Order: sequence, then C-alpha cells, then structure tokens
Amino acid sequence: MNTIRPLILTLATLCFTNLLTAQDAAVPGKTKLKLDEAPEGKADPTLKLDPTGKLPAANKEDALAPLEMEAQAKPAELPAALKKLAPDQLQKYSNIREEATNFMKSVRLQESLEKLVEAERIVGEPVAEIENLRGAIYTKMRDFTNARVHFQKSVSLDKNSFHPQFNLAELDFVEKKFPSAIASFTSLIAENETLKKEAMAGMKEEFRATLARQFDTTKRLIEFKIFICQTLEKNSAEADKLIKGFNSYDNDSPAYYFAKAVQSFVKEQKETAEEWLASAKNIYPAALTEVYQDSMVEMGWMTTLAQ
Repeated sequence: MNTIRPLILTLATLCFTNLLTAQDAAVPGKTKLKLDEAPEGKADPTLKLDPTGKLPAANKEDALAPLEMEAQAKPAELPAALKKLAPDQLQKYSNIREEATNFMKSVRLQESLEKLVEAERIVGEPVAEIENLRGAIYTKMRDFTNARVHFQKSVSLDKNSFHPQFNLAELDFVEKKFPSAIASFTSLIAENETLKKEAMAGMKEEFRATLARQFDTTKRLIEFKIFICQTLEKNSAEADKLIKGFNSYDNDSPAYYFAKAVQSFVKEQKETAEEWLASAKNIYPAALTEVYQDSMVEMGWMTTLAQ
C-alpha cells in the first residue's frame, strides 16, 4: 500500500491498533484556552472517538479531515488480500472485524480473538490489520510476547504501515526497554515527517493547515513518550531539549503539562505533579488527556486513567 495518508493522534486509550473507524473534522484555529478555562462539554463535538487505538488507521475514510479534503484525497487502496473479495464478502469481513473491535472495547478479549479467526477465514490468508489487532488484544492481556509476534507479522505483511511499527515501539516502552523505544520512536518521527511532506505536496492550500495539525499531533505524542524514556534513562540534556519544544498554549497536545508532571513525579513531588495534571484536565478534553495519561499509568505514576 503506497498511498499517501495522514497520521494523527487518536482520541482513545483502550489499546494501540488501527481499525477503520471513520472520524469527522477537526476544527482549525481552535481558540487557545487559559488554565482557568475549562472546555465546554467533555470533548470537541466535531470529533468522534476511534474506539481502539492510540493511533488511528490513516487512510482516507479514517483521517480527521474536512469533508472537502476527503472529497479531493486519493482513494484508499485496499490490501491485496481484500481486493479479491466480492462486495458482499468484503462487507461481511468488515462487520466481523467491527464486532471484534467492540468485543475488545468491552474487554471480551477471547471473543474478540475468535471473531478475528472468522474474519481471516473469509479472506483465506493473513491480513496486516488483523495481525495488528491481534497484537493489540494480546497487549491488553499483558501477553507482550504474543503481542510482539503479531505486530511483527503485521509489519511483514504491510511494510508501509505506520501503526504496527508504532505498536512495536510502544511494547518496548511498556516493557521499559527505553533505549530500544527511543530508537524506534525517533525513527517513527522521521517517517511521520516524510509522510507529512508527501501528503502536503498533494493538498490544496486551504486544507494544508488542518492536515499539518494531524501529523503534528502524532509527533507530539511520540515526542512525549521519548521524553519519558530519556528522563528515566537520566539523559537530562536530551529530555530538556524535548520539553523546550512543548508549548503550554498548544491547542492540540497537553504534552507540556504532562511533561512537567513527569518531572515532578521523578523528583517525588507528587502534589506538584497532580497540579500539572489538573491543569491539563481543565484545559483539554478528557478524550485527549487520556492518551497521555495512558503513558503515566504504564510508568506507575498513575494507577488508573480515572485518577
């Protein structure tokens, strides 16, 4: 699959995978919020949650993009394994895959795995997105060995897919293999920037700002994870470079506030850390802060996403 596709931050934290869940437009030029201003409602009403991953599928149907942008974007290219399916078979496959996603969301993990077997039986051969989803399910089971096997299978089936590569880096992160996670995440930032340039080159001027935000949101999440790794590896100079790149007035990422919380937790200043987290929650929608909280949970600084 060689189509140019935007990569964006998904607004959910159940696992890290890519399923084909359509999302609506992000609103360009969102007003900056001050610390004492809570957003109206729980989340931006123009966004829909991808129920399954830290990063969303990145084809046309899934990108957070204006409807006008979708109309002029390149059609998403189906994997070769799915191209051969008749329309009714493809629809059945999609329905079963969606059931698998819903089971996973409900933490009915064994049932989700069984649905994936059904979906793969329709196709008759391995499918990259199915292997990626299997890896995500095993990750939720905390079976990292099997998760890694399936993410690697997904990469072997679609070497251009960003998502299983991110998930492999995320496994290193949750297993606290920080040097490896730093290397993998750094490579993903470079790949994200390359894809951004390619996508921007084919985009009309009026849509370029929104598209750039999508890529930049992904970049910020990855940089935050690298910041945690560098901090816990005691690479102070590298961690300082990263936090200086975070902005307290960034409309699309609470990285600055969470990075400050990380610094406070490391110094055992729990009360200060909680103040930074509270500030983030007052400024950003819960759906966005949860993506960052997930990393805090994995490192043991928070016990649940509801904390």
